[in-house]
Amino acid sequence: MMREVKFIYVDRTKAIAQLDADTVHSCLWSPRRTGKSLLANQLALWHDKAIPETKRMELFADTYIGRNPSAMAGKYLVLALDFSQVIGDNIPDSFTEVVNASVSKFSEKYYEGGFLKRPVTINEKNFASSISNMTSAVELSGHKLSLIVDEVDSFANRLLLQVSREKGLDISGYNEFVVKEGSVLRDFGRVVKSASNTCIERMFFTGVMCKRLDAPRLE
Repeated sequence: MMREVKFIYVDRTKAIAQLDADTVHSCLWSPRRTGKSLLANQLALWHDKAIPETKRMELFADTYIGRNPSAMAGKYLVLALDFSQVIGDNIPDSFTEVVNASVSKFSEKYYEGGFLKRPVTINEKNFASSISNMTSAVELSGHKLSLIVDEVDSFANRLLLQVSREKGLDISGYNEFVVKEGSVLRDFGRVVKSASNTCIERMFFTGVMCKRLDAPRLE
């Protein structure tokens, strides 16, 4: 963390206390370079059951949340995703690789740490299956999950920017990967919604521009 390497740090951890107190599912939309990713990382550290309490309080010493701890400290297994890593021309494959890599890391961390009773089976071709396998393992463990997704709209914004720059406004890519039934974002939303009825207790998403997945197709 920034504080461990003695960087200048401006305390904004009051936002963690507000998120923990006010809502269970939150979205933060704001321009780039405004601290969204830092807040997402801090929230993951605050919620993570695998981090020893002494280490957590060391990391958050002399911060607002450290002086005013919420009841959510160390309460959850945390799945942290960063959709800015979804790159290249093959969006579905890249999306699957990004999600599966995070689920695999989740499995290794919490299974070896004794929090999961079994490792998570990764479906290399189907990220939704991997997430379902993960949530089943979490349910079996008796723990609850905090899902944190940073830059949830990153690749969608790149597709929109590409549309705005190209002559003829070919919006097929945006419709294919974001809007239409069976798109990666819709499939992700579907599996997450299902798990929110079982083991996902809190969700936090960051992005630049609010979009509705049920919005009409661009023509």
